[in-house]
Amino acid sequence: MLTALPLTSESARDCANVLRVFMEAPSYTELVEGRSPSTEDVDDFFFGRPVGKDAAYKSVFGFFVGRDMIGCADVVRSYPADDCVWIGLMLFSEAHHGRGYGKAALGLLIEMTDEWGYRTAQLAVVSTN
Repeated sequence: MLTALPLTSESARDCANVLRVFMEAPSYTELVEGRSPSTEDVDDFFFGRPVGKDAAYKSVFGFFVGRDMIGCADVVRSYPADDCVWIGLMLFSEAHHGRGYGKAALGLLIEMTDEWGYRTAQLAVVSTN
């Protein structure tokens, strides 16, 4: 069973888990940034957001199977419209691809969108993915 838990940049464990997921999914960073994963990705995951959007609108989550974090996502509320939630990144360790975790994670994030009172959600997709 997949669960979603909030992450924080103040937690060394959370930062290490996010870095591990990026390292275990190197094709994402190679496709998008043209380089190998690094700590720069962790910083962007926790702190990156659309220009002009306050940090209070951003939340980050880890996806867990048992105690193991196998993926992560960042979510920006009220973006690109006031009634919308933007899922800017949803990333899973490549060893966990093809097992339905992405679909389950998206379902969890949509449930959160509903609980927060937003009408729509948008998911960023890399065209080469």
